[in-house]
Amino acid sequence: MFLEFTKEVQELDELKNFPIIAAIDDEIILTTKNISNLIGVHEETVRRWCRSGYVKTLSPFGAYKILGRDFKIFALQWYMNKNRKHR
Repeated sequence: MFLEFTKEVQELDELKNFPIIAAIDDEIILTTKNISNLIGVHEETVRRWCRSGYVKTLSPFGAYKILGRDFKIFALQWYMNKNRKHR
């Protein structure tokens, strides 16, 4: 558990390279539409990520709500994986 938390903290430290995402309050509740606008993907893509468990959600189904902190962790992992595939 501690190692998982430590990894999350390290990932959040790397967000300083992404000022728009880093500026999001950890406690804010985001919708799929908010996230799709922030990272430039279709809203259905974000819903699919929620259904698949890639993004941790507050609501188990339907109108997904995502905590800012959980989105930041996901966004960093998503961006790093996206760049890794294009190399």
